[in-house]
Amino acid sequence: MASPSGGAGSRRGVGAPTPRPGRLAAVIWILASPLLAADFYVSPGASATGTGSFSNPWRLQTALNHPAAVSPGDTIWLRGGTYPGTYTSYVTGTPSLPIVVRQYPGERAKIDGGTTGGTPALKIGGGYAWFWGFEIMSSDPDRISTTPDDYPPDMGRPEGIASMTASGIKLINLVVHDTRQGISAFEAWTDSEVTGCLIYYNGWQSSAGGYGHGIYTQNQTGLKKF
Repeated sequence: MASPSGGAGSRRGVGAPTPRPGRLAAVIWILASPLLAADFYVSPGASATGTGSFSNPWRLQTALNHPAAVSPGDTIWLRGGTYPGTYTSYVTGTPSLPIVVRQYPGERAKIDGGTTGGTPALKIGGGYAWFWGFEIMSSDPDRISTTPDDYPPDMGRPEGIASMTASGIKLINLVVHDTRQGISAFEAWTDSEVTGCLIYYNGWQSSAGGYGHGIYTQNQTGLKKF
Protein backbone atom coordinates (compact mmCIF):
# COMPACT_ATOMS: atom_id res chain seq x y z
CA MET A 1 0.00 0.00 0.00
CA ALA A 2 1.29 3.43 -0.87
CA SER A 3 2.00 5.85 1.95
CA PRO A 4 -1.11 7.87 2.90
CA SER A 5 1.00 11.01 2.68
CA GLY A 6 1.30 10.54 -1.08
CA GLY A 7 -1.07 12.15 -3.54
CA ALA A 8 -4.01 10.40 -5.11
CA GLY A 9 -3.00 7.77 -7.59
CA SER A 10 0.74 7.90 -6.93
CA ARG A 11 2.00 4.88 -8.80
CA ARG A 12 3.88 2.05 -7.16
CA GLY A 13 5.78 -0.70 -8.92
CA VAL A 14 4.50 -4.26 -8.67
CA GLY A 15 7.30 -6.77 -8.29
CA ALA A 16 9.99 -4.43 -9.62
CA PRO A 17 13.54 -5.44 -8.57
CA THR A 18 15.84 -2.98 -6.79
CA PRO A 19 18.54 -1.73 -9.21
CA ARG A 20 22.13 -2.43 -8.21
CA PRO A 21 25.45 -1.18 -9.62
CA GLY A 22 26.20 -2.96 -12.85
CA ARG A 23 22.66 -4.31 -13.18
CA LEU A 24 21.77 -2.45 -16.36
CA ALA A 25 19.35 -5.12 -17.49
CA ALA A 26 17.34 -4.76 -14.27
CA VAL A 27 17.19 -0.98 -14.66
CA ILE A 28 15.96 -1.31 -18.24
CA TRP A 29 13.34 -3.81 -17.08
CA ILE A 30 12.04 -1.36 -14.48
CA LEU A 31 11.78 1.48 -16.98
CA ALA A 32 9.90 -0.70 -19.45
CA SER A 33 7.61 -2.42 -16.93
CA PRO A 34 3.89 -1.53 -17.20
CA LEU A 35 3.15 -3.17 -13.83
CA LEU A 36 2.33 -0.06 -11.82
CA ALA A 37 -0.51 0.32 -9.36
CA ALA A 38 -2.03 3.16 -7.36
CA ASP A 39 -4.12 3.59 -4.21
CA PHE A 40 -7.26 5.70 -4.02
CA TYR A 41 -9.55 6.41 -1.08
CA VAL A 42 -13.26 6.92 -0.37
CA SER A 43 -14.98 8.10 2.80
CA PRO A 44 -18.59 8.46 4.04
CA GLY A 45 -17.95 12.15 4.68
CA ALA A 46 -16.23 12.93 1.38
CA SER A 47 -17.16 16.06 -0.55
CA ALA A 48 -18.35 16.21 -4.14
CA THR A 49 -14.99 17.76 -5.05
CA GLY A 50 -12.89 14.90 -3.68
CA THR A 51 -9.83 13.84 -5.65
CA GLY A 52 -9.45 10.28 -4.34
CA SER A 53 -6.44 11.12 -2.18
CA PHE A 54 -6.07 10.09 1.45
CA SER A 55 -6.72 13.65 2.64
CA ASN A 56 -9.44 14.45 0.06
CA PRO A 57 -11.22 11.16 -0.70
CA TRP A 58 -13.96 10.40 -3.19
CA ARG A 59 -17.54 9.58 -2.41
CA LEU A 60 -18.19 5.86 -2.82
CA GLN A 61 -20.34 6.07 -5.95
CA THR A 62 -17.81 8.44 -7.53
CA ALA A 63 -15.12 5.80 -7.08
CA LEU A 64 -17.38 2.98 -8.30
CA ASN A 65 -18.09 4.95 -11.49
CA HIS A 66 -14.47 4.14 -12.46
CA PRO A 67 -12.88 7.60 -12.71
CA ALA A 68 -10.34 8.03 -15.50
CA ALA A 69 -7.49 8.05 -12.95
CA VAL A 70 -8.21 4.44 -11.93
CA SER A 71 -6.40 1.76 -13.92
CA PRO A 72 -6.34 -2.06 -13.81
CA GLY A 73 -4.33 -3.22 -10.81
CA ASP A 74 -5.27 -0.23 -8.64
CA THR A 75 -6.86 -0.42 -5.18
CA ILE A 76 -9.77 1.67 -3.90
CA TRP A 77 -9.72 1.77 -0.10
CA LEU A 78 -12.96 2.23 1.87
CA ARG A 79 -12.32 4.30 4.99
CA GLY A 80 -14.28 3.37 8.08
CA GLY A 81 -17.88 4.44 8.69
CA THR A 82 -21.36 3.86 7.29
CA TYR A 83 -22.18 4.41 3.62
CA PRO A 84 -25.99 4.80 3.49
CA GLY A 85 -27.96 4.00 0.35
CA THR A 86 -27.40 1.79 -2.69
CA TYR A 87 -24.44 1.67 -5.05
CA THR A 88 -23.59 0.32 -8.50
CA SER A 89 -20.01 -0.62 -9.40
CA TYR A 90 -18.65 -0.08 -12.89
CA VAL A 91 -14.94 -0.50 -12.05
CA THR A 92 -13.35 -2.82 -14.60
CA GLY A 93 -9.92 -4.40 -14.47
CA THR A 94 -8.35 -7.14 -16.55
CA PRO A 95 -7.92 -10.89 -15.91
CA SER A 96 -4.31 -10.34 -14.78
CA LEU A 97 -4.84 -6.94 -13.12
CA PRO A 98 -8.17 -6.72 -11.29
CA ILE A 99 -9.27 -3.55 -9.55
CA VAL A 100 -9.61 -4.11 -5.80
CA VAL A 101 -12.27 -2.37 -3.67
CA ARG A 102 -11.24 -3.06 -0.09
CA GLN A 103 -11.82 -2.00 3.50
CA TYR A 104 -8.99 0.15 4.85
CA PRO A 105 -6.82 -1.75 7.38
CA GLY A 106 -7.91 -1.40 11.00
CA GLU A 107 -11.22 0.30 10.14
CA ARG A 108 -14.79 -0.91 9.61
CA ALA A 109 -16.61 0.12 6.45
CA LYS A 110 -20.33 -0.67 6.16
CA ILE A 111 -22.86 -0.18 3.35
CA ASP A 112 -26.34 0.21 4.87
CA GLY A 113 -28.97 -0.24 2.18
CA GLY A 114 -31.72 0.87 4.57
CA THR A 115 -35.16 0.76 2.95
CA THR A 116 -34.99 0.50 -0.85
CA GLY A 117 -37.88 -1.73 -1.86
CA GLY A 118 -35.54 -4.47 -3.05
CA THR A 119 -32.90 -2.44 -4.90
CA PRO A 120 -29.52 -4.11 -4.15
CA ALA A 121 -27.27 -2.38 -1.67
CA LEU A 122 -24.37 -3.21 -4.02
CA LYS A 123 -24.92 -4.01 -7.69
CA ILE A 124 -21.84 -5.17 -9.61
CA GLY A 125 -21.52 -4.50 -13.32
CA GLY A 126 -17.88 -4.00 -14.32
CA GLY A 127 -15.73 -7.11 -14.66
CA TYR A 128 -12.47 -8.29 -13.10
CA ALA A 129 -13.05 -6.49 -9.81
CA TRP A 130 -12.48 -7.80 -6.29
CA PHE A 131 -14.61 -6.65 -3.33
CA TRP A 132 -12.88 -7.37 -0.06
CA GLY A 133 -13.45 -7.24 3.65
CA PHE A 134 -16.32 -4.78 4.20
CA GLU A 135 -19.90 -5.12 5.42
CA ILE A 136 -23.21 -4.96 3.52
CA MET A 137 -26.50 -4.88 5.41
CA SER A 138 -29.85 -3.20 6.00
CA SER A 139 -30.96 -1.39 9.14
CA ASP A 140 -34.64 -1.68 8.11
CA PRO A 141 -36.29 -3.60 11.00
CA ASP A 142 -39.29 -4.92 9.01
CA ARG A 143 -39.01 -8.63 8.20
CA ILE A 144 -42.70 -9.44 7.64
CA SER A 145 -44.62 -9.31 4.35
CA THR A 146 -48.32 -9.90 3.82
CA THR A 147 -47.64 -10.85 0.19
CA PRO A 148 -46.38 -14.41 -0.53
CA ASP A 149 -44.17 -13.35 -3.43
CA ASP A 150 -40.46 -13.33 -4.37
CA TYR A 151 -40.65 -9.54 -4.81
CA PRO A 152 -43.17 -8.35 -2.19
CA PRO A 153 -44.18 -4.70 -2.63
CA ASP A 154 -44.50 -4.20 1.13
CA MET A 155 -40.95 -5.36 1.96
CA GLY A 156 -38.56 -2.42 2.17
CA ARG A 157 -35.19 -4.05 2.83
CA PRO A 158 -32.75 -4.31 -0.11
CA GLU A 159 -31.04 -7.22 -1.75
CA GLY A 160 -27.45 -7.53 -0.52
CA ILE A 161 -25.14 -8.01 -3.52
CA ALA A 162 -26.56 -8.62 -6.98
CA SER A 163 -24.84 -9.32 -10.26
CA MET A 164 -25.26 -7.67 -13.62
CA THR A 165 -23.41 -8.90 -16.72
CA ALA A 166 -19.82 -9.26 -15.51
CA SER A 167 -16.90 -11.71 -15.44
CA GLY A 168 -14.00 -12.30 -13.10
CA ILE A 169 -15.65 -10.96 -9.93
CA LYS A 170 -14.36 -12.03 -6.52
CA LEU A 171 -16.18 -11.46 -3.23
CA ILE A 172 -13.62 -11.95 -0.45
CA ASN A 173 -14.24 -11.94 3.32
CA LEU A 174 -17.36 -9.80 3.07
CA VAL A 175 -20.03 -9.72 5.80
CA VAL A 176 -23.56 -9.73 4.31
CA HIS A 177 -26.53 -9.72 6.67
CA ASP A 178 -30.12 -8.59 7.26
CA THR A 179 -30.95 -8.12 3.57
CA ARG A 180 -33.65 -9.70 1.42
CA GLN A 181 -31.14 -12.03 -0.18
CA GLY A 182 -27.47 -12.11 0.65
CA ILE A 183 -25.75 -12.71 -2.71
CA SER A 184 -27.55 -13.09 -6.04
CA ALA A 185 -25.00 -14.53 -8.48
CA PHE A 186 -27.07 -15.00 -11.60
CA GLU A 187 -26.19 -16.69 -14.88
CA ALA A 188 -24.66 -13.61 -16.53
CA TRP A 189 -22.10 -13.28 -13.73
CA THR A 190 -19.49 -15.65 -15.17
CA ASP A 191 -16.16 -17.09 -14.01
CA SER A 192 -16.43 -15.58 -10.54
CA GLU A 193 -15.69 -16.58 -6.96
CA VAL A 194 -17.13 -16.11 -3.46
CA THR A 195 -14.71 -16.98 -0.67
CA GLY A 196 -14.46 -16.43 3.07
CA CYS A 197 -17.73 -14.48 3.32
CA LEU A 198 -19.94 -14.43 6.40
CA ILE A 199 -23.60 -14.43 5.28
CA TYR A 200 -26.39 -14.51 7.86
CA TYR A 201 -29.88 -13.30 8.92
CA ASN A 202 -31.01 -12.64 5.35
CA GLY A 203 -34.58 -13.17 4.13
CA TRP A 204 -38.07 -12.41 5.39
CA GLN A 205 -41.29 -14.06 6.51
CA SER A 206 -44.67 -14.14 4.77
CA SER A 207 -47.94 -16.02 5.19
CA ALA A 208 -46.55 -18.69 2.86
CA GLY A 209 -43.35 -19.20 4.87
CA GLY A 210 -39.78 -18.02 4.67
CA TYR A 211 -38.31 -16.28 1.62
CA GLY A 212 -34.82 -15.23 0.60
CA HIS A 213 -31.48 -17.03 0.44
CA GLY A 214 -27.96 -16.60 1.72
CA ILE A 215 -26.67 -17.25 -1.81
CA TYR A 216 -28.83 -17.72 -4.89
CA THR A 217 -26.87 -18.72 -7.97
CA GLN A 218 -27.21 -19.96 -11.54
CA ASN A 219 -24.61 -20.98 -14.09
CA GLN A 220 -24.46 -21.97 -17.74
CA THR A 221 -21.00 -21.06 -19.05
CA GLY A 222 -17.62 -20.88 -17.34
CA LEU A 223 -17.13 -21.72 -13.67
CA LYS A 224 -18.33 -20.21 -10.43
CA LYS A 225 -16.53 -21.07 -7.20
CA PHE A 226 -18.02 -20.83 -3.72
